[in-house]
Amino acid sequence: ARADDEDKLQALTMGVDDYLTKPFSVEELLARSENMLANLQNRNSITDEDELTIPDSEENNISEEDQEWIRKVEIFVQANLDENLTPNIIARTFHVSKRTMERRMKLITGLSPARYIKEARLQKARKILESGKFKTVREVAFDCGFLSLRTFSTQFIKRFGKKTSSYKKR
Repeated sequence: ARADDEDKLQALTMGVDDYLTKPFSVEELLARSENMLANLQNRNSITDEDELTIPDSEENNISEEDQEWIRKVEIFVQANLDENLTPNIIARTFHVSKRTMERRMKLITGLSPARYIKEARLQKARKILESGKFKTVREVAFDCGFLSLRTFSTQFIKRFGKKTSSYKKR
């Protein structure tokens, strides 16, 4: 029954998935419900893939050379997860064109280089938050290469379906 913007904002900041005011149409309610269920299912399927993993060469027909290459890329990415890491830097480091790197990473991991970097940053942040050994969420975000706390929080929720504020500091 509460339809003013302040009530909506308060509910949404408390973690409510959506806010529907009266009067509403049944079609809108059903569409929103279907979208929320689809998004939840999508988040759960992504969350099941908790770690960046190097694909098994036998299952995916990936050559030993590609396996070794992606291991080296993974080591490089993990060591350089600051705000300056870009697909161009990875391509230059491994002496390939950006386009060649994009094709090779997509073939091996199924992710674009930019998505691979973002996933690595989010995984690192999740591990730090789960450990509880951090001072502030802002420090975690910047340590993992995010330039904006808002972007980090949004991406974290989208990826893991959980707010960064739900982790307790030790």
